Amino acid sequence: MLNKHSYRIAPPELRCVWMTAGVVTYQLCDRNFECAGCPLDAAMRNAYEKIARPPQRPAENARRLLRPGRLYTAEHCWVDILSTRSVRIGVEPSFAKRLGQAEGISLPAAGRAIMERETAAWFRFEEGMVPVRLPFDVRVTMSNRAVRAAPALVAEDPYERGWLLEAEVEPDALGGRSVMTARAAERVYDEDEESFRSAVIVPGRDVHVGPTLQDGGEVNSSIIADMGTARYCALVARIYCKIN
Repeated sequence: MLNKHSYRIAPPELRCVWMTAGVVTYQLCDRNFECAGCPLDAAMRNAYEKIARPPQRPAENARRLLRPGRLYTAEHCWVDILSTRSVRIGVEPSFAKRLGQAEGISLPAAGRAIMERETAAWFRFEEGMVPVRLPFDVRVTMSNRAVRAAPALVAEDPYERGWLLEAEVEPDALGGRSVMTARAAERVYDEDEESFRSAVIVPGRDVHVGPTLQDGGEVNSSIIADMGTARYCALVARIYCKIN
C-alpha cells in the first residue's frame, strides 16, 4: 500500500531535466535544479556538446583591449583626463561585455557628489542590478544621454559612444593606488576574467554552454540563461566591482 508521500512514477516537480527530455529513464533532482553544479548534468553535456556546437572564438585578453592613453581602476572603469580638474569615465571592455544584456541604466544627475566607493551608476537586468563604483570622490557635471536611451552602447563602444559620465575631481584624487596605467591594469583584469570564467564553468566543461533540455533542446549560448539573472549579477558585482 502506498502512503501519501509515495509515487508510482516520479512527481513532475522533482524530475531531472534529462528525465523530462527522455534521455534517462529515472532521475530525481535533489539540487533544486541548480544544474551548473550537478555532476550528472556535466557528464551528460560533455557527451552531447558536439551537437550544434558553435565555432570557437580566440580568447580576448585585456592586453588587446585597453587603451594606453587612459587610467584604469580596480573596479574596471577607465578614466580619461580632460583637464586638471575634469575627467570622463566609462567601463573597460571586459566589464562592458558582461553588461551587454542590461535592460536599463541609472546615471547620476549633474551636480551630484559621489563619494569614494559609492555607487556611481546602476545597470539594471531583469532580476538584478550591477553597480559601477569609483575609488575616488567626484562631482558629476554631465551624464551620457545616449547611454540612457541605449544601454547596449556601453558594450558596443565602451570608449567612445558608451562613456558614462563627466565629473570634476580634485587634482590629487587620481594619485596613489586609486588608478593604474593600462599596462598595470592588464594583469589585474586578466586575473578577474579568469576568475569569472572559473566561476561559471563546471570543471570538465568548456566555455560553451551546450544544448539545454528545458526548452526542448535549443542551443543556449547565454551565460545569464544558464545561471539565472540574479546569480549572474551577484557574480559580476563580486568579481568586477569588488563587492563581497
